[in-house]
Amino acid sequence: MKIDKQIIKYFSKISALTLLFLMWISLWNNYLNAEKLDDEFTNLWNYKIITKKIPSQVWVAISSNIWTRLKEKKDYPVTIYNDVMDISYILSNKQVARDKIITNNMILLNEYMNILKTDIKAFLAQSKDRWLALNSFIDQLTYRYKNTLTTTKNLNLQKSNLLNVYNKTNNNLEQIKAKIWKDFKNFDSNATIENIDKYLKLKEENTYSRTYIVFIDKLINNFAILNNYNKTLLDTLINNKEIIIKNTQIVLPDSWTQILKKLNLIYTESDWKNVH
Repeated sequence: MKIDKQIIKYFSKISALTLLFLMWISLWNNYLNAEKLDDEFTNLWNYKIITKKIPSQVWVAISSNIWTRLKEKKDYPVTIYNDVMDISYILSNKQVARDKIITNNMILLNEYMNILKTDIKAFLAQSKDRWLALNSFIDQLTYRYKNTLTTTKNLNLQKSNLLNVYNKTNNNLEQIKAKIWKDFKNFDSNATIENIDKYLKLKEENTYSRTYIVFIDKLINNFAILNNYNKTLLDTLINNKEIIIKNTQIVLPDSWTQILKKLNLIYTESDWKNVH
């Protein structure tokens, strides 16, 4: 019995030490993970980590300097509209259709505009790594530009679908109006009521398709304006990366063109591409 008690006491001590060791490992691991997360958040706050995985969150924060909008973005996630909806779906899912076609795209337009309004000089001035910051910003602009091309393509497909509905319902409305008055003159109440119901259904399809076409046109035009500006901005930033990163300036003399070209200090974009 004495030996059994000693063995039990021995294993109890071993178990207690093992448990304490495992707890220490767990606490140390949590400390390292917390430190890592803290470093990542610090870098994110300093705009050091800017990836295409969180473009709408990070870059809206950068351009508007309102970090609290991150929570708003989580509460109201925005996905790029990529489905072509037929009119029956739009009419039976009006809120979903409005959100997908109009609301979400308006939010994307607003975010895109905020990014393009970013004060690049101020943004680079407060960055610890100008090279990383500028390249991240260029990546974001490129991402937005390509995304907008896809969005515009989908909006044009939706517009084409709605145009077909609009034209078809216009023709059908004219035909059914003639039939309604014909049946009415013949005192055919059943046919008149049936045709009125058809007319109202067609009128609703016609009105909704026309309304969405108008808004889609506006969206497409606004996306085109932003993309055209973005393309010019991208050309400028990409072709002048080194100067922007080094924060250097060029002073243009009154009669500058020929002298700067002769000294190979200035190029047109096409000339630069030919040389390099």
